Amino acid sequence: MPNTATTNLDGVNQEWSIADAAQTGLDFGTASFTFEAWVKFDILGNGTNNDIFGKFLSAGDQRSYRWSYYHETTVANRKMKLHTTSDGTAGTLVSIEKAVSLVTGTWYHLALAYTTSTGTAEWFLDGVSQGTTASGNTTIFNGTSAFHIGQGG
Repeated sequence: MPNTATTNLDGVNQEWSIADAAQTGLDFGTASFTFEAWVKFDILGNGTNNDIFGKFLSAGDQRSYRWSYYHETTVANRKMKLHTTSDGTAGTLVSIEKAVSLVTGTWYHLALAYTTSTGTAEWFLDGVSQGTTASGNTTIFNGTSAFHIGQGG
């Protein structure tokens, strides 16, 4: 049966994106938010952040947030990550993470519930909480970067 209900991105440089001016509701400021996605990785490079989605562009200090899966050959170092900034610069970049090991060729339902007021994330894998991580930013920068799904920024 042909694939008619998913998007197949190459994991290297393909993405879907929407310009900042064409969207509303993707700038969070101090509001809490929940992300979720069904993902299946065909390749996972060693030492690579595999972007799921975000508004994050280093050029011009337009970093807002980026949700990714970081993969290494050492299983203990694999993790979901959320990068946020409070002013778009590298100086306020905070990365919070949760250890989780994903493999290629398997569908996963990933979710992240972020409470901005406390800078706390609760991570989910296939509907099961993997725990919380604190010490994130309590304000998310409202940048002009496009929102992207897949490898971008």
